[in-house]
Amino acid sequence: MDVNDFWQENKRFVLTVSGGVLVFFTSVLLIKNIYGAELVDQERRKTKAENTLAGPLYAQAELDALRAENAKLVAAHGSLLQASTFQARPAFAPNSSPMATRYFEVVDATRSELLPAAGRAGIAVPEDIGLPALAPNKDEHIARHLDALDIIDRTLRLAFEAGIGRVEGIDIKLDARLLSGKPLDGLEKTHVTFKLRGNAAALTQLTLMLESSSSARVGVLDSAKFLAGGARVEDARLELVLCAVRMHESKSEDPASPKPRPKPTPSKGN
Repeated sequence: MDVNDFWQENKRFVLTVSGGVLVFFTSVLLIKNIYGAELVDQERRKTKAENTLAGPLYAQAELDALRAENAKLVAAHGSLLQASTFQARPAFAPNSSPMATRYFEVVDATRSELLPAAGRAGIAVPEDIGLPALAPNKDEHIARHLDALDIIDRTLRLAFEAGIGRVEGIDIKLDARLLSGKPLDGLEKTHVTFKLRGNAAALTQLTLMLESSSSARVGVLDSAKFLAGGARVEDARLELVLCAVRMHESKSEDPASPKPRPKPTPSKGN
């Protein structure tokens, strides 16, 4: 078969293939002319990033500065934790006795001292001094009530010294997570609320005494609200909320920690 016969029989195929080759090389030239500079730039940036990742990310001086800053933050955290965490006095702390026995011992000793002291100061105080009618029966709950009782004892003694009029109510509220049995992490607060009435100057003096009593920290002062009373200055009202704070290690996941990759879901066809 000569060339002329081949051409006559296959010219459509030859023209189609030649056209495809022409289109391919024309497309390559167009892409190179349009995107060639960008492709070169992306390759250069990729090479630079690979070289950066292959070497040290931080210089030694930068690492030393970061370590020093971290040490300062750890020290500041420790100071804040020590300043805010409530430390019950030995008379209110658990001891070798069973918790239930210890609770009744502390309650009896505290009431036997506070109520006569209130009578001598001429200040009315609730007979239950804020304790629940039913004694707590779980060790964790008892420990928090002992903390609250320590706060009540310290606050009322300062109130007697300030010369307030009367104590209208005391309420203890444990952390909701503790009551529900949920895990505790971060800050745990036992709130003790005092509703007081008396001379405005005496109530103000009590608030200042609570804040300045650094030698015997009376919990953390969460809030102090002066409420409308009667027409006389002796009818001022104050609602104080103090907290016994405990710090628990956070159990939340560290956002910087690597997360496991999810397992691929098999397709329906498999």
